[in-house]
Amino acid sequence: PTVAAEAEGLRLHLLSSNVNGYKGVCKQAAGRFQARRRVDGRQTHLGYYGSAVEAAVAYAKAVGQVAAAGAAGPSAAAA
Repeated sequence: PTVAAEAEGLRLHLLSSNVNGYKGVCKQAAGRFQARRRVDGRQTHLGYYGSAVEAAVAYAKAVGQVAAAGAAGPSAAAA
């Protein structure tokens, strides 16, 4: 499969050891792709998508939101 490094202005998380090429994406038996990530050691379901790239975008958005919240720091929460 063709693996895109970027989509929708986001850098996708590539993972060569994954069959579909993306971190947080797995192909389901029905042919759809599931996006999921770990939060505090637990799997969090992000949704089912028609393509691996769509699922990878969902993963990148979820990871980016967490990273942006952490980068804002505690003073942003007080504002």
